[in-house]
Amino acid sequence: MKIGHISDLHLGCKIEKDERTEETKEVLEEIVKKIEDENIKILLITGDIFDSYNPSNSSLDIFYSFMKKLANITEKVYIIPGNHDNSNFIGVNRHFFEEKGIKIFYDINTGFDNLTEIVNINGKKILIQGLPYINDVKILYYILKSKGDISTVNISNYSQVYQSIISSFKSIAREKEADYKILMAHLLLEVPEIKFTSESYIFTVNKDIFKDNPYNYIALGHIHKPLKVDKLDNIYYAGSILRLNFGEKEDKKGFYIIDTDTNSVEFKEVSCYKMEEIEYKEVIKNLDDLKELIEINQAKDRTIYKFKIVYEPPLTYPEILKEIKSKYRIVKLEATLKGIETTLKDFSYENIDIVNIYKSYRKKSDDDEIIETFKKIVTEVKNENR
Repeated sequence: MKIGHISDLHLGCKIEKDERTEETKEVLEEIVKKIEDENIKILLITGDIFDSYNPSNSSLDIFYSFMKKLANITEKVYIIPGNHDNSNFIGVNRHFFEEKGIKIFYDINTGFDNLTEIVNINGKKILIQGLPYINDVKILYYILKSKGDISTVNISNYSQVYQSIISSFKSIAREKEADYKILMAHLLLEVPEIKFTSESYIFTVNKDIFKDNPYNYIALGHIHKPLKVDKLDNIYYAGSILRLNFGEKEDKKGFYIIDTDTNSVEFKEVSCYKMEEIEYKEVIKNLDDLKELIEINQAKDRTIYKFKIVYEPPLTYPEILKEIKSKYRIVKLEATLKGIETTLKDFSYENIDIVNIYKSYRKKSDDDEIIETFKKIVTEVKNENR
C-alpha cells in the first residue's frame, strides 16, 4: 500500500502583492494526478496549509477544491496545522471533512486519544498520530491543563515540552496494535542539516526525542527543503510544494511516497515555477533604459523574476514596478535610489540630497510651503544626529 506525504502548501503566498494562484493550482493538479497514478491510499499533510493566519478567499477556494479532489481519489487524508495556520479556523469544519474521509488533528489540547487513529485499508492496520504545531499559548494551556500549577513548570525550554508530549504519543503508539505506525508533526528539529537563525533557535526540538521510537515513518513539516534526517532512518521533511523565496531557487519541490509493503520511500518531484535573478549594474536613468533592460531579458514561461537595479530621479519605484510587471507575470523588485545604496554602518545624511528626493517623489516641486516644512524637519533630524 502507498502513502503520500506533502507539506507546507502555503496557499495564498505572494511575491510582492501578487498571490501565486495560477502556479499553485497547476502544482496541486500535478500532485492530484501523481496521487491517482500511483494509487496512493492515504495522504498526510503536515502543516502550513495556508500562508496567512487569515487566508484569502482565493486560497480558501483552492483548498476546498483540492480537498474535494483528494476525497475522490484516496481512502483517507490526514491534516495537521502548522505555524502559519490558524488551528481553530482549520478545525472548525472538521466534522464536515471527516464525513469525506479527511481527518484534521487540529489542537494538542483535545487530548492524545483524539490525535490518534487506526485505519484499516485492504486488511492492513495503519496507525496515524498527528501533532499540530504548538505555539507558546497552546503550550501554556497544555501545561496548565495537565499539571494544574504553571508556577512549578519551566516553559522556557521549548524542547522539554515537546519531549513530554512526544513521549506520551510514543507510549500510546507502543500500546496499539498496527501493521504500520506513523507520526505527523510540524516542528523545527535541531539537526546539522537544518540551518536556523538565533531567533528561531529557542523553538527547536532536540532530535533525541525520537530515539527508540515505535514508528515506521515520521512525517514532518516546517522546513521547505525535502530532507531525510541523517542517522534517523525514518524521519522525513517533505518540504514545500513551491519555491517560496529566492533562497529556494535551486531546491527541488515535491512530495514523498511511502510503500508500506517494501518499506521504501521515494521522492516525487513536481514542476513548480523556476526563479531567476536579474541584476543590472548600470544606473537606470529613464524609462527607455528600463525598456532596454527588459528587452534584453525576455520573459520565460513559468518563471518568477527578481530584479535588482539602481535608479535615479525622475524615475520612481511605482513607475519601475509597473513597467516591469507589464512584461513579466510575477516579479520581485529590489530597486535602490542612486545615492543611498550604502550600508547602514556607513550611512550619512551628507551623502544624499533628501529634499530633492522628496521633490521627485511628490512630483510637485512648486509646492513651496510643503517643501520648506520638509526642509525644516530634515534640518532638525540632522542636528539631532550630530
